[in-house]
Amino acid sequence: MTLNLYDLTNTQRSLVYAMFDAAKTRFPEIATDFEIWLNPDNKENILVNVNVPFYDNDREVAFWDYMAELSCENHEQSGVHISLLPCYVPEMATSPSHEPSLAALA
Repeated sequence: MTLNLYDLTNTQRSLVYAMFDAAKTRFPEIATDFEIWLNPDNKENILVNVNVPFYDNDREVAFWDYMAELSCENHEQSGVHISLLPCYVPEMATSPSHEPSLAALA
């Protein structure tokens, strides 16, 4: 279920912004827009898709690690579970990635 920021409580909205600002500070190459979803398996878990220019490399692993750490800290402090998830956008990439080619998948 797609949401917008106005569907969230003030606390949830503040936490989404805080996590996104922290991600943008550490990973300035990420896009400034994002999509918010509710986890279909757990309606208490807010998922935030963030467009990124990296795919399957050290930068993506660093992003996952940092976001997991922030998510755990926020959950412990507020009880709200928010996950920022990288969504690879090839047009944003400035260098080649390790994205599998469509020919290799066929």
